[in-house]
This record gives sequence, C-alpha cells and structure tokens, in this order.
Amino acid sequence: MLRILFSSAVAVTLLASTLGPLLSYYRMADAGFVLILVALGACWLAVPLGLVVSSMTKRQRRERYERAYPNRDALVQHLDSAAIRAVRDSNGLVHAIRALRKQVPDVPIADARAVVESL
Repeated sequence: MLRILFSSAVAVTLLASTLGPLLSYYRMADAGFVLILVALGACWLAVPLGLVVSSMTKRQRRERYERAYPNRDALVQHLDSAAIRAVRDSNGLVHAIRALRKQVPDVPIADARAVVESL
C-alpha cells in the first residue's frame, strides 16, 4: 500500500513538473502553479498516509500472530522442527529463519531467531 501511494505521488509530481512549465509557456502560469501545488500537496499527504497504513498492517499482523501462538511452545509444536534443524545445521541460522518464516509467515524475526536457536 505504501508503495502504491508513494508511486502515485511521484507520478503526480512528475506530471506537474512536466506540465507546469509547459502551461506557463502558453501563458497559463496560474494553472501551472496550481498544478505544482496540487502535486506537492499529494506528496505531503501520501507519505504520512502510507506510514499510517504501514503501521496499522504491522500491528494487525503482530496481533494475529499473538492470537495464534500465545507462547513459543505453541509455535514450536506447530513447526516441522526436524526440517528447520536440518536447514540450520546445513545452511546456517539465516536460512533456518527463512524456512521457519515460510512455514509461519507472521512470526517476527526476533521470535523466529529465538525459536531456531532453541531447537
């Protein structure tokens, strides 16, 4: 969502920077100025809105994870521990964390690391 908002704000800014001088060349300086102001306003609105949406989705994801797995034991019981241990032993900690997060995508990285180290 943040990428969409940011890319649309960038597109509006590029449009305004392209059309603004063109409109002012054709003696429509007022329209070009307004278009530039609208583009800048869109940027100033899109970035904070994207940050709010991003923080809301992170919070919802964390709450969903905490409801599904109230403690680490519940998470460990849900996992294929042998497969994660094998990945950790052969490829290292980072690959094991990735394997764990493929099984349970909502796990925060810090919790995934603690679980992999405890296996």
